[in-house]
Amino acid sequence: MPSVFIRLAGCPIRCTWCDTPYAWDPQAGTDLDIEAIVGQMERWSSRFAVITGGEPMVTADLRPRPGLVELTCRLKAGGYHVTIETAGVAFVRDLVCDLMSISPKLDRFDPRPGASCVEVMRGLIAQYDYQLKFVIESPTDAEKVKGILDLIGGVDPVKVLLMPQAQTHEDLAARSPAVAQMCLDNGWVFCQRLHVLLWGSQPGR
Repeated sequence: MPSVFIRLAGCPIRCTWCDTPYAWDPQAGTDLDIEAIVGQMERWSSRFAVITGGEPMVTADLRPRPGLVELTCRLKAGGYHVTIETAGVAFVRDLVCDLMSISPKLDRFDPRPGASCVEVMRGLIAQYDYQLKFVIESPTDAEKVKGILDLIGGVDPVKVLLMPQAQTHEDLAARSPAVAQMCLDNGWVFCQRLHVLLWGSQPGR
């Protein structure tokens, strides 16, 4: 769906393949209060809001993101469908969220049973409608995805989305067939990286 992205600056994870590294810096972007953010949203006709980052749930120093709950409440009151895109690093109570889009990082995931990241994801899945998005770089990543899903337990396969790690048209075209086959083999969903397909790594799109 055509959506308006609210990109919050600051990220404690800093993936090497991140397609928005300019959002790592907590000082990036423009300082806006909640009313100003909602005012900016009115410039577009879409009623789909995606809160992303950086990492929207926490600040760069892992503190809960100030104002996030209030922002979600204000957007919902304005008639928006609210999606939050997160790496699943923190459970935040009282969010008004229609879709929790959780993107576990395969190279940073703690695979031990009872690890905090597992409990956070279980909590998010129990509380919200959800999808799990995995960025795939290697043919062996399918086994890593299966391991994470086994640890979490009870995940609906059609809520598991795989997307190729790519920052250029060429990389996307080269890696997409193998990722699509992983989806066919496991009942998961292939997720096209439309922004890369259309604009490559150009920011601001």
